[in-house]
Amino acid sequence: MKTLKKIFAMMMTVATVAVMAACAGANGDEASFIPKNATYVMHIDVASLWQKGELANADDLQTVRSLRSSLRSESPALDEMVGAMLKDPSSCGIDFGQQVCLFTDIDVETSGAVDGHIVVSAAMRSRSNFDKFLKELEDNADLDIDLEEEDGQTLVAFDDNVMMLFNDKRIFLASNISGRDDMVAYLESLANLKPKNSMAGVKKFQKYLAERKDVNLYLDYDRVMGNTIVSQSMLQLYGADITNAMRDCAYCMAGSFEKGRITFDFKAYNLPDIGEQRFNAALLDYMPSEVLSAATFAIDIPMLMKMLASMDRENNFDFMDLDEPIEVKDYTVRDLINAFGGSFAIDFYGMRDDDGIPLVAAALDVKNETLVHDLLREAGLMADANGLYDLSAILPAWLYVGHGMAVASTDPAVASRAAQG
Repeated sequence: MKTLKKIFAMMMTVATVAVMAACAGANGDEASFIPKNATYVMHIDVASLWQKGELANADDLQTVRSLRSSLRSESPALDEMVGAMLKDPSSCGIDFGQQVCLFTDIDVETSGAVDGHIVVSAAMRSRSNFDKFLKELEDNADLDIDLEEEDGQTLVAFDDNVMMLFNDKRIFLASNISGRDDMVAYLESLANLKPKNSMAGVKKFQKYLAERKDVNLYLDYDRVMGNTIVSQSMLQLYGADITNAMRDCAYCMAGSFEKGRITFDFKAYNLPDIGEQRFNAALLDYMPSEVLSAATFAIDIPMLMKMLASMDRENNFDFMDLDEPIEVKDYTVRDLINAFGGSFAIDFYGMRDDDGIPLVAAALDVKNETLVHDLLREAGLMADANGLYDLSAILPAWLYVGHGMAVASTDPAVASRAAQG
């Protein structure tokens, strides 16, 4: 139990420093220390989250007071450290004004074995202060922190697979997934990374950096698809890479926390040409006006089909037979896909009072209403006098198809308003 309390005490100290030190600052060169073979990269703008959370007086919060009270009973000296950092976060030596970064370079071997590293990196503000911080942490938390210094760099080995290395510029805390790597050599390679081996010259990564918000995620498509069990299985099963058309792409997410809402922007860089599709804003006229969460997207369906067909030809692989019948009249898969316009919206706006079922509404634009009605009738569904389909045999919802759209909701009033135009 005492060991657990020591671990908690250390985590409490580090977490408090990380949050309290979130003062505004410049972001520096954040691509030069991330290796070019990174699979996932995450950035967190602690300063922005701290300001938006209005936590300038964290020591007045009940949660912080309770944590410090628990910490004080175990180690009064460690609690004094936390108190000093609350007053002067920069005293620990870490520059949390720059965004905290987490990245991985995961590899999946053909055998299915996973290897690679998980790394957390932060900028150094004052190395002498950080040395002092580690010494005080070792003394006050009764920890054994073994420091080895060589060539201007300091290594801290927590065990064979978890180590920290820092110099005058940055701090790297890394873990090896498989336990097979020489962690010392790996950390030294990060600290002395050459520009040609870093993300500094990767244009799609520079675009990601320029458009970050509070919480951000970057996924390199080549690395993800080349190093996942699913992609390896596809290669073994089909003997061809059906993802060639997506090479050199990156997928990014940027989350912003605002008062009363959280928004996420998803972007893709270097995608092949699948056209440009604007969202059909008319769908929103039939959706609830007050929502708890909402999402919309649009896709150019004909251009997407062209891309899939191109992938088939390139790899001699039948991904989809667009002319295959769907067993409803004379319709084909191509007819079914082309029946829709490519815009979609979904809202969550509460819970039903009687049974607690979530209130959800969804809408998509329809180009061939006749086909959709035929599909519904084939499924044994019939519209009532108001044009509504009762989907209770499948889902606790109602559906209306007309006016160039399909609107479904767990609230029949939403579908009824759509029917009324």
